[in-house]
Amino acid sequence: MMMMNRQPSLHKPSIQGHRARIITGQRALRMNYAPCKAYNADFDGDEMNGHLVQSHIAQCEVAELANVGSNFLVPKDATPLLGLIQDHVVSGLHGFTLGVADILVRKDADKARKQAIKESRTIGDQVVRNAFGLDENATHAEIKRVLASTYCNPRGQGQDVKMLDYSMKQNISKYNDAITKACVPEGLIRQFPENALQVMIQSGAKGSAVNAIQISCCLGQIELEGKRMAVTVAGRTLPSFKAFDPSPRAGGYIDQRFLTGINPQELFFHTMAGREGLIDTAVKTSRSGYLQRCLIKHLEGLRIHYDGTVRDHDGSVVQFHYGEDGLDVIKSTYISPKTFPFLKDNLDAVTHCSKPDDMRDSEFNVEAAEKQYKKIKKWRKKMGTDRPKKQYISGFTQFSMDQIGAAKEQMVAMWAEMDAAERLVYEKRAPRKCPHSVDE
Repeated sequence: MMMMNRQPSLHKPSIQGHRARIITGQRALRMNYAPCKAYNADFDGDEMNGHLVQSHIAQCEVAELANVGSNFLVPKDATPLLGLIQDHVVSGLHGFTLGVADILVRKDADKARKQAIKESRTIGDQVVRNAFGLDENATHAEIKRVLASTYCNPRGQGQDVKMLDYSMKQNISKYNDAITKACVPEGLIRQFPENALQVMIQSGAKGSAVNAIQISCCLGQIELEGKRMAVTVAGRTLPSFKAFDPSPRAGGYIDQRFLTGINPQELFFHTMAGREGLIDTAVKTSRSGYLQRCLIKHLEGLRIHYDGTVRDHDGSVVQFHYGEDGLDVIKSTYISPKTFPFLKDNLDAVTHCSKPDDMRDSEFNVEAAEKQYKKIKKWRKKMGTDRPKKQYISGFTQFSMDQIGAAKEQMVAMWAEMDAAERLVYEKRAPRKCPHSVDE
């Protein structure tokens, strides 16, 4: 048995026990696909560390407590952790079947998509009218003057701009949903389960619904720090747009898709969001890692006692009831609405599996057991120990214990022979007063 670990170790199953087999002539680690999800591992060059445990006790702990079979559920929420990943989820059903038909949409769906895009490009003026309470007959020039006043002279820490952005997002999301509903998944030429891309997404092998939407429908609203594209002093998000343009496209809405391509302005907005994602990945990884390290370091002394309390290293109570309900997260799945009725209806069978009926006395050889017990008792008496096996102690440790014990006995004997005056001299030299025994 050996321990396998993959960095970063973000949760307990990041290090588990495996039964290793040495294959001569190989210089790479081989592993079953099932536990790879626990390590967040794939096979594109990942590196892992192996730890060979030394003592017999450690070997038993790895085999019984830390092995892969004993860590089937996530300690976070008791969801299944072991399972196939990526290729092995779908390769048994489809192999080498990904084609352009998986991302193409039907003509009627594409017509509905284009109609929704056409309508979404003209809602800018109406959104501004509704957001600022303007008259329905307000002209485009009046709307631009209101926007110029709003952006150049923001009131109340930019509350007007925030209100406009919120209103624009709400209206755009309706058209975005209409485009998505028209194309994915009902509007695709090849439907699930013949569609290999949808098989990958819906089975959880790889990808998400967002990827399919961006490929076949549209990219949607691009945001930076939760806001629409910022307007410059000239009133433009990009030089190619008009000043204080109220259209959604000028605010970072991309109504095109990857399948047919996006225009240069949309590409610029998209790369801005990608740059923000890279920065967030670099910054938040270090901050969250340090925060987790601090939490682990400060909580490593806590343990759950048999009375259900959470105590510190010195026995002080931190929490009177673990998790305020005393439930083990790993076993909490048994009380779910789906599982608990089944256990209740089959209580006798479950009880018999966990605690079999007592075996009959006739199946035991009582006389042989008594003879064996007498032999063990005689052996213990002869060896002078109550333990069946002596603890191994190295020669240096035994020598140190013998010498320290002899010196201690000699000092105690000398102390007993001293009178009160002599003891007082040595007590003054001591860094602190030695406590007297109870007998004294």
